[in-house]
Order: sequence, then C-alpha cells, then structure tokens
Amino acid sequence: MRHWPLWLRYLNKRVVQVQERFFRNQRVIGLPFYLTLESGNSCNLRCPLCPTTFRGDSLPRGMLTLENARTIIDRFPALLAVNFSLWGEPFLNKEIFDIVRYARSKKIRACIQSNFSLPKFDEAMAQRILDSDLSELSLSIDGASQETYEVYRRRGDFARVLRNIELLRRLQKDQGRRNPKITWKMVVNKFNEHEIATARAAADCVRLEFLVVEIYTPEHLKGAWKPALDVEQAGVPTHTDATPQCYHLWQVMTVNFNGDVFPCCSEWSPKDALGNVLREPVSAIWNHAEYRWRRGNNKSGPPRCDDCHIDKDTRYWQDWHTANGEKKNPTMLPLTLVAADRKERSHV
Repeated sequence: MRHWPLWLRYLNKRVVQVQERFFRNQRVIGLPFYLTLESGNSCNLRCPLCPTTFRGDSLPRGMLTLENARTIIDRFPALLAVNFSLWGEPFLNKEIFDIVRYARSKKIRACIQSNFSLPKFDEAMAQRILDSDLSELSLSIDGASQETYEVYRRRGDFARVLRNIELLRRLQKDQGRRNPKITWKMVVNKFNEHEIATARAAADCVRLEFLVVEIYTPEHLKGAWKPALDVEQAGVPTHTDATPQCYHLWQVMTVNFNGDVFPCCSEWSPKDALGNVLREPVSAIWNHAEYRWRRGNNKSGPPRCDDCHIDKDTRYWQDWHTANGEKKNPTMLPLTLVAADRKERSHV
C-alpha cells in the first residue's frame, strides 16, 4: 500500500485527534498516525522494573527483520512517526540502520530510545546512525556517576555511554549533520535524584538536550524507588506520560517484532494481542470488536488501565501488583534492598 501524501496524513492526524479529544468514539474514522514498532526484545541491561528482565519465556524472543519492517510500515499509509523502541535495545538489531533508512525514505519520522551502553560501538557504527538519517535518539542515562547509574541500569557502564556519545557527537559536528536530535533522558529515582543538576551539566558538556521523568513503579514498590523530589519542580524540562485520558487507543498502534498488535506499549501478554499486521489489514484490526471495547472502557475520565492493557490475569499484573505488598519479586528491588531482604530471611 502506498503512503498517502503528507498533506493527507496531517489531515488524518487532525481528524483522529478531534475524535480522541472530544467524541471518544469507539469506531475511529481514520487510521493510526503513530507506530510503536518493536525492533527486538533482547537487551544488554537488566533494569529491575522492565518486563524484559523478569518475564522469562512468557513471550518468544526475536528481532524485527528488514523484510517484515518494510511490510509493516507499508501497511500504515497515514504514518507520520515510528518509534523502534519497546522491550529491548534497538541497536542489538543488526538491520536497524536499514530499517530506519526505509522509514525515512517514506517521509516518516524515526525515533529510537537506547541505553547506549554498547561495548562494540565504534566510528563505523556511529557513521551508520548518521547515514540512516535517524530523526531522534533518546538516551536513557539515569545519573551522573557509575554508582547511581547502575542502581537501575544494571550491567550498564556510565563511562562507556559517555564515550559513545562523544564519538557520535564528534562525527555529527564534523559532518554538519542535523539528525539525529539527541536527548539525555534521566529517569529519576530515590538513588539518583541528588544528581539531577550534575547530570544536566554533563549533558550540556556534550551538547545534548536534557529532560527528566519520574520512575514509574507499582504501588507496593514505591517505597523502594520513588524519589522524594517532585520532578515537575526540579527546574529542568520534564517528560511525563500522565494524561487526563487515554490517547493511545485512538492515535497509536503498538506492534511487536513478529507483527502482533497490542493496545499500547505497556502490554505484552500473548493473550491480549489484538491481531497481527503481517496477516491482517491494519484497518480491520483498528476497528474490530476488541479495540472498540477497550475504547469504550476509556471513554471518559482518567485511563482505566485495569480494564485495558494491564489485565489481572496476565503475568504483568501479577508481578507488578501483588496484594498489599505481601509478595515481592526480588529482581524488581534495588540491589541494596535485595541484599537486606536476603539477610533478614536468613535469620528467620
């Protein structure tokens, strides 16, 4: 399917946004204009609150191929932007540069979120990023020292991340490239909140935009991770997913590496897949009964995720929302608390 001309894609965007904002209709007139397309679900880090760390074999692992990426992208004629990040590190996919280049050839904005703690990052790889014409690169760097950074970005190397950034920025400057726009995104938790100013200064040194976002935690783990500081009052740009009402179900489609469709980027249980874009038309999935039912549950008020993507029967719900905090998944705790918990149990 050929992509629509840009004027028609932007018209589709406005039509869909009006429906999401004012009417909240279950059957959407128009098509999704933003795509979250998983480039792969393997990662070199073991972040404790990420499902990639604790989900085990509940989902098959794999990488998005260039062939499937072309097929999927071509089935979204109204697409304006695609994010190739979901449950893994995008740069572990050896075809990611060709995939990004294909999206850009269709006048689609391409974004990647990366931990950038890549041991094999060299000048050739940096050049491939530039040559792909990637639009945005958001780097998850949670701190300004190895000590605070590794509390959450387990197995990450803070010094390596900085070296990789400096190499990419040097080539970008030497070649006069505008793309990608690079952002240092700091997920703030109780262990790194004192380093926000230092991290911002470090970002300024390598000429990166800087923003913060508060770590999202299940209720029973807020004591372990939640910062004392309100990031909205930190005096730096913030990014938040907080919204008075769900917009994903009207504007965005989330697709795993194998083509499976999910209601948003917070779900991954196979039982909640709404179809597969490699086997079915996007238009058929977009307005079939399951999608309409979920939009109906979110018709008014704040997002009702209990009735939407966090299904109480899924492992995702069970691992994150244990009753009264009586059960804890140790992999989701800071390492200091894991050690303390084990010590306490050894004396019981």
